[in-house]
Amino acid sequence: NNHVGDYTLVAFKETLSRLIENNILYAGAGKDYKEATTPAVINVRGLDVGFLAMSDVGPEWMKATDNRAGILLANDPNIVDIIAIAKMSVDVLVVSFHFGDEYSPVNSRQEKLAHTAIDAGADIVVGHHPHVMQRFEVYKDKPIFYSLGNFIFDQYFSPHTLQGMVATVFVNPDTKDITSQMQVSPISTQYIPQLLVPFDESMLVNRTFIP
Repeated sequence: NNHVGDYTLVAFKETLSRLIENNILYAGAGKDYKEATTPAVINVRGLDVGFLAMSDVGPEWMKATDNRAGILLANDPNIVDIIAIAKMSVDVLVVSFHFGDEYSPVNSRQEKLAHTAIDAGADIVVGHHPHVMQRFEVYKDKPIFYSLGNFIFDQYFSPHTLQGMVATVFVNPDTKDITSQMQVSPISTQYIPQLLVPFDESMLVNRTFIP
């Protein structure tokens, strides 16, 4: 995400090595551009689920190149092809965007990126960065969760930053299509995520606020 370079490229590369040592998959980053644009794949009940990730809020200097470790940026000119190629290798493709404005509703840039991703082959789009829950939608029968909000964090200054959501999407194992079933479960994010009362639209941010 946008803090991936906070402790320099040296620490970033060490993080990758620690993840590899402990068999933890990661997406949207790598030792070079090829790895950063290759989906991480998990086999779930016979289905290959791929994960691509990218940041639309930088840091620009951390972008991966052919001979340098880094992250995949959402403004990459090849992003449509990257998504299309990734989809060819998996049954279900999840594209994760670190995008949007903090503590604000969905903006037009988020909509454009999410729709472009699905047009290119993504089956599910998941967003994060605003620290609050934003609206979700179904576009061309594919779900878009613009911002899941916080999961485990310490922002106590607003009811909205003390909440997040867990999105559950169902896939038909035979057709590999996303089904019409979808669940959104709100959670309290105070260190130990706990399920809250059933989802209510008032939990979604519909105006910008300043912490």
